[in-house]
Amino acid sequence: YTLRTLFPYTTLFRSGTLAWFTGNAKTDGKFKAGTVVVGIKQGEKDVNGEKLELIKNWNPGDSNVFDFDVPNLGTKRAYVRVKVTKMNWDKMGEMIGNVKLSPDSNWVMGETKTNEGQEHTYYYYKEILDGSKDKDGNDMTAEKALMKLKVELDGEGTGNDYQGNTFNMKLDVEAIQASNDAILSAWNISDAVKSELEGYKAK
Repeated sequence: YTLRTLFPYTTLFRSGTLAWFTGNAKTDGKFKAGTVVVGIKQGEKDVNGEKLELIKNWNPGDSNVFDFDVPNLGTKRAYVRVKVTKMNWDKMGEMIGNVKLSPDSNWVMGETKTNEGQEHTYYYYKEILDGSKDKDGNDMTAEKALMKLKVELDGEGTGNDYQGNTFNMKLDVEAIQASNDAILSAWNISDAVKSELEGYKAK
């Protein structure tokens, strides 16, 4: 974006010749976009893209809680959500009715359909995470969301066919800017989810 200004000064008449004293100035404006970047950690370990063997001797009836940190690595304030993209058994396929996932109360679950009609489960963090810059570009401390994800293996629904089997789960973390209602148009959240989120929930 460029703004140019032209400042005419006084006129000078000399022997019938018209002359002008002129001057000019200009300024260039630059607009640097903020960033929305998110990660996933277990403790201090960055586990983005890693395959984790969380349980080696899982038993029917077991209930385990796993902690994941979701840090805002960008400059802008952002909403974050965790998407469950894969749940299956190696030998039983998608017979997953005996496995239950439940996050802690800081997250709200929502089902969203894609344009192709596929349905995905998401867990939305209820609060907005601050980024590393405020609205004026000053440095600030970025925030992170802690997810305590409870994974339960149903006792009555898990028979001998599951012995020695492996359950696989894949989680994707996504973030979107908190400003200008981007979450409403881009993530297509339900009214039930919206009412739980900072900035939209009833006061």
